[in-house]
Amino acid sequence: MNEKKYSEDELTAILGEAATQSANADTTYSVADIQRIAREADIAPDLVAHVAASLPVRATISSSLLGESASVQLVRHVNRSTTPAEMSAAIAVARERLGAMGTTVTVGDGLEWRYDSAMT
Repeated sequence: MNEKKYSEDELTAILGEAATQSANADTTYSVADIQRIAREADIAPDLVAHVAASLPVRATISSSLLGESASVQLVRHVNRSTTPAEMSAAIAVARERLGAMGTTVTVGDGLEWRYDSAMT
């Protein structure tokens, strides 16, 4: 008797739903935890670390800290030079997601984008 085979999409759906049904809402995993799980599926641990490092950082803060306005800084270092088109695209995404035009300033070899939010 042939065992049913599942596609990559079905595998993702099955594991995702099983994890959702069995996981505690507060469950978190370290990169080492994910690498151990991935190793069983023949996924290279260094690839897992690379993908984990490339995930966007999510930050939430309150509007003030010790009575002063708050600031959040996200720095993303990439191991290559970016083109002006890539930088423009990244700024366009930030503007779209945050709903603010902000200002762009060249700082050394990098680029800085700032905006005033309702949180300050």
